[in-house]
Amino acid sequence: MSFPLISDSSATFSLQAFSQAGITDLEFRNGDNVYLVYFRACSDASAHLLFQLSTWHQCHTQLRGEPQFHQMNRAFAQTMRLEKEDIESYDIICSPLFHEQAVRFAHYFAKNLCGDTWPEFDNATVSKFIHAHTKDGKKFPMPKTSKPIVHINSRLALSEKFRELLSSTENNDMAIWSFVWRIGREIIYVTKPDFCKKIDEDYNVIKSMRCHEELSQIAEETTEGCFGNMQLPDKKGLLNCLETNYIIDTLCRLHKGKRNQYLHDCFLKSEPYISGASGMMNSFSAMFELIGIDIDSKSGKELYHSLQAFIVCTAMHSKFEVETSYQRARVMYHKLRDQD
Repeated sequence: MSFPLISDSSATFSLQAFSQAGITDLEFRNGDNVYLVYFRACSDASAHLLFQLSTWHQCHTQLRGEPQFHQMNRAFAQTMRLEKEDIESYDIICSPLFHEQAVRFAHYFAKNLCGDTWPEFDNATVSKFIHAHTKDGKKFPMPKTSKPIVHINSRLALSEKFRELLSSTENNDMAIWSFVWRIGREIIYVTKPDFCKKIDEDYNVIKSMRCHEELSQIAEETTEGCFGNMQLPDKKGLLNCLETNYIIDTLCRLHKGKRNQYLHDCFLKSEPYISGASGMMNSFSAMFELIGIDIDSKSGKELYHSLQAFIVCTAMHSKFEVETSYQRARVMYHKLRDQD
């Protein structure tokens, strides 16, 4: 069986036209670079470059000479896996537990930020946190607000933002989580800097696992009314409280010739590479220390699964990428516990 060769790896193609021709997978070759293209269920019914593999034979010598239909089967398996992950994650953000966690977090931060807790997390530090959170624009999920969150410049203003999200008649769970995944690390950074150094050490390892460069010129945004890496229909409108953000896999192209064990494991397990091991999960790991929950407890695992669902539903990472960072956090916590 032969597959069409595409001349432009960043192009978007009509799903209907290819389906009518009986084509379900595409391959693009440009010298030593091999790009796998496969369809995902986007609302605009188009095929996108979801997974790009540079120098296949250099990354995986055992795959050299692999028949094309095996390569296409691998791409299809990754697509099906992403869709399954999206559906599983959506079920979690629809759950009462996810809502309860969001409400508890909002009350927790609203109360403590207008009090004397964490005095080191002062107004200047709040401003730095908001700046860091918004400087990358659409790289991270952001809440829809009548007033840009960049104007939040004090503890009281941030407290009021959490209260505002709580008081709305709309479902703001995802908007609350868009603050929660990062704020724990920012507070720990100034209240327990030695502990935060351990998180940063983990992040340096996570960065070394990444095998891509960013291609912002071809970045696509999530579609209103859709969720997940496969951009499935958000039938309950749970992401309506968020601005659209980049579909992160459209920012990523694997470095030519770069290989590491993480990428190797991805292929062996037919795991897609969205954007590498999750820095968002690494930041969130500070939350367990901040609120005093054992990462291996029932509550700790529930928080992890909710954060993982948030990340997947906003098209930031695959479950495997979040799991990779989570397991590193668990190892870190176990080492610290053994030292006590």
